[in-house]
Amino acid sequence: MDDTDYKVDFMLEVSVRRLFFNPGRKEGLVFKIDEGQQHEIFMRPADYEDDPFGSHRMKCGIVISVSCSKDDYNFIENIIESVFTPFKGMPIYLPYIKDGVVKLDAEGKLTEGYKLPIEGYPKDVQDLIDEISVKMESRLNRFLKILRWSQDADSDAEPFEYPELYWKTRQEVYHYCGFHRNEGRASTIKGIVWDAEDSALAKTLWDEEHNEPLAHQLLREAKDSINKSMRSALLMTATSLEVGVKQHISHIAPQASWLAANMPTPPVHKLLRDAIPAMHALSGNPIEFWQSVKPLILVCGKLFEDRNSLAHAGKFDITFDKINSYIDTASDILYILDTLIGHEWARGMVSYETAQKLGWATKRKGFIVSVLSHDL
Repeated sequence: MDDTDYKVDFMLEVSVRRLFFNPGRKEGLVFKIDEGQQHEIFMRPADYEDDPFGSHRMKCGIVISVSCSKDDYNFIENIIESVFTPFKGMPIYLPYIKDGVVKLDAEGKLTEGYKLPIEGYPKDVQDLIDEISVKMESRLNRFLKILRWSQDADSDAEPFEYPELYWKTRQEVYHYCGFHRNEGRASTIKGIVWDAEDSALAKTLWDEEHNEPLAHQLLREAKDSINKSMRSALLMTATSLEVGVKQHISHIAPQASWLAANMPTPPVHKLLRDAIPAMHALSGNPIEFWQSVKPLILVCGKLFEDRNSLAHAGKFDITFDKINSYIDTASDILYILDTLIGHEWARGMVSYETAQKLGWATKRKGFIVSVLSHDL
């Protein structure tokens, strides 16, 4: 047998958001991608007897068969049977004992209930899993979007969630493929603080008839959408900065408000870099700290490069963490612009890193929590 004879079958299964059959179709559908290789997509109601429409929950998946080397095939076949096959450069030793508990015995048998993270697999198997996951998610996503587009069917912007990858070799049923040791990073939720200073600030803003600026509202919409659609979050983050910069120009130079609202606008990062400090200097209020804002402006330039790649070429290869960093940068810039028009309290709303660069005191920005989902 050559390597092309060693086949591994993969199945990616997801939950579909707000996409259902009408009329009901309890048998679901099967779409053949490649008749020769028997690659196919399926979609069916999760509870087809009681809910043939799938309106409560719809399951969708894609099945693909791929070739691999003999060594990779043997490792996969054995790990499915809960047996670890030693390999050169493996990150653990047998028996593998953690916290006084045997996870793998001297023969490589996995303890019942223990799942070895994908990082414990050979590099070629890890690469195979990552490559096929991306390929299958892309194909499934494309099919669902073609389906809703061609039928004007209702669904969320991003049609599916909770992807789970399964595999088999000669087994009758699919088995869970495993999981990466993902590290989750997130800011803690920033709640309301209420003391005499906060009460006085709220009273001042109320009496002066202020409202939360539109730019800040749009940025919060970007934050809300990041878990549903990272593309929407990217576009909304860029829009929030465009709106914030235009409104700032209108505030410091009312005579330019019509131009800011109606004429083609230069790139936002160039307005931040050149126009805004120049306009403040002309008004007799030069910005002494603007040099320290330059790193944020550089990130802003990258944001608009990625926005333009998406909007004009449909290109999107940005990570969750990168969009979060763009949102943080946009928030800092908007609060800095607030400070420039007299809201001194806004100094305390920038991130700790930006506050350090500007020599400001920051408050109530929460913490970054980092959690590793699983250890080897």
